Amino acid sequence: MTGVTNVIAKPNRDPNWCDPRQHSRDERGFVEMFVLCAVVWLGWRLYRRVQRRTEIPRLPRRRPPPTA
Repeated sequence: MTGVTNVIAKPNRDPNWCDPRQHSRDERGFVEMFVLCAVVWLGWRLYRRVQRRTEIPRLPRRRPPPTA
């Protein structure tokens, strides 16, 4: 069973891909956390930028023409 799951999990080109000496669990967890934080931070910045662009400029432009 272990051989089957290993083949399914990852292509068997590199014979040492599951070698614990190549990458420790702490290292992998740190990289995953760093990537996750970077993605969340960039996504939040993009979201705020888009929100600012759509909300703040359009509201003042729409309000004055009907009154003036």
